[in-house]
Amino acid sequence: MKKILEKTNKDKLIAFIEEYAKRNNHFANALLVYFAEPDFELEISKIKTSIKIAFLEASEDDWGDWNIDFSDIYDEVSVRINQGHFHLAFAEIGALYRKVMENYWDYDLETEAEECLNIIKEIANKIQEEETQKLIFRKCIELLDVSENADILEAAVKVVTIDNRQEFEEILNRLDDDHSQEQYKMIRLEFINKFQDEEAAINFIEDNLMFPKIREIAFERALKAQKFEKAILLCIDALSLEEKSFGISQWLYKLFFVYETLENYSEMIHTAEKILFLGDIKFFDILKAIFIKQKLWESVQTDLLKKCKEKLYYTNYMKILNNEEKHTLLLEALMENDDQIYEYGGSVLTNKYPDEICALFINQINKTADNASSRSSYSWVCEKIEIFVQAGFQEKGVELVKTLKTKYSRRSAFVNELQKLEKRIMPTISPF
Repeated sequence: MKKILEKTNKDKLIAFIEEYAKRNNHFANALLVYFAEPDFELEISKIKTSIKIAFLEASEDDWGDWNIDFSDIYDEVSVRINQGHFHLAFAEIGALYRKVMENYWDYDLETEAEECLNIIKEIANKIQEEETQKLIFRKCIELLDVSENADILEAAVKVVTIDNRQEFEEILNRLDDDHSQEQYKMIRLEFINKFQDEEAAINFIEDNLMFPKIREIAFERALKAQKFEKAILLCIDALSLEEKSFGISQWLYKLFFVYETLENYSEMIHTAEKILFLGDIKFFDILKAIFIKQKLWESVQTDLLKKCKEKLYYTNYMKILNNEEKHTLLLEALMENDDQIYEYGGSVLTNKYPDEICALFINQINKTADNASSRSSYSWVCEKIEIFVQAGFQEKGVELVKTLKTKYSRRSAFVNELQKLEKRIMPTISPF
């Protein structure tokens, strides 16, 4: 396409574009959006018309959910942002946000409201010129009449200036509540960073360490200032405050990072073990590297693997054994958890322990077959037999198929699946 355009006579190209634009309003509007200096009032009027049309064309699906397509509006706002027409972009998305909030409950527009707020914050974050900041600040305050949402204040703090700082602080004091407390604290901290000194910011952070995002800021500041003891205390306090939940706390990772920076190997080992036994098995290799560096690996690996067996879910323990090539221990684990035979039966274990692996395969396949009761489950059994064959047990696989055909001869669907499998796995006999 680029080569065609480059070869085309400019006057002919202009004439073609002009003619096509007359016949296609969407194309004509796209040209105006991309290349013309926008007429503010005209563009706002057009956006409001587009919003009205989007609601008129709203459709309800079989589940009672409404589908309203705002994609063209989002696209146009995006173009305006890229062109640097921030005031117009903000006015456009603000118009959509107002309409969304007016119809919020009728059409279940939570996702659309969040998208508008994200774009509002994106625009506010890009503005550097003071006069535009003042315009956007005023529009943020106007939007608070639509919804007293902390996200709007988060945008407003980006564009607050010395002239309207008092108004902003009064609004922040009025709206600050328990519903979005951490978000309000982050907004207030940004406000302090803009208009007060470093000491005020430090004091505010220290007074609000119970909020995770502010604690993270305190942690990053401590690291930057090389106040490592402070960073360690922040991690330990955070871990003591956190309620037990699924997953591994980010503060354990942060704590390990500090100890690693300090080359405190005893605490690195202690923290890495906590992370490992909570389920992050990448830390087995990290621990191993530490122990090797300390020339301790040969003396501690047996005990570490024993702890892994006791504390980790068996699938994670077996992954570690496989990675470490601990074949005897892996076979023992397979004996206790034969559902993993399909994962590890085709590995080096087959060569080292063929009889044991063969028996585990057959036992597990028989259990699966006993529980099969539909064509899809019969197909599943056949897939497992194929894995058995691919692991190097072709003759045993063929024998097993024959046994199952006899055992389940009354299940025609099962026999049919086994017959199809039999054709695939039977050894090819040469005619010569």
